[in-house]
Amino acid sequence: MDKHSLKVAGSEPAKPAATSARAGNPSNDFSSGELGQLQEILFGQQQRSNVEQLSALQLQFAEQMETLSQSVTKRLDALSQSIESSTSTLEKKLSELEARQDTAMEDISKATDNQNSKLLGRIEELGKSASEGAQQLESELALQKNALSTQMANIENKLQKEMSQSVNNLQSAKLDKQNLASLLNDLSGKLSGSTTA
Repeated sequence: MDKHSLKVAGSEPAKPAATSARAGNPSNDFSSGELGQLQEILFGQQQRSNVEQLSALQLQFAEQMETLSQSVTKRLDALSQSIESSTSTLEKKLSELEARQDTAMEDISKATDNQNSKLLGRIEELGKSASEGAQQLESELALQKNALSTQMANIENKLQKEMSQSVNNLQSAKLDKQNLASLLNDLSGKLSGSTTA
């Protein structure tokens, strides 16, 4: 803001108005001759006193106007400087706030990107862990299946052997019974023949 633009009209010192020839010479207001002399005697001194007082008042007024003008000019200059200083301070603070805001936004953006990266990494780790867990479970299930298959095969073989042994034993027992029946028949026949003789 231009401080000179704050100066108002009338700030220039007022100059006392020039007194007229009549005011400077009060005798011009009087008549000529003896009447004029009488008027000079009666009113001349008072007239000159009034003129002097009027001149003094005009001079005092001009001085007061000059003082007032200077005071107003100083106050306007001080106000202009204060406004300029305040404006400069506010602009500086605004620039600092904008810079701090930009820095804060950059920090927030970096923090967000970092958190997103960590979260994605954690999700990938969980996915790998879940995949590894599934593979491990499948491997354990396969081992258990093989173990059960082997155990069932062993049990089946054992049962087959036992069944075969039982069949053999039954067949042997059947032959023994047949042999015993044959022997008994032979013995009975022999006994019957000896009794007849």
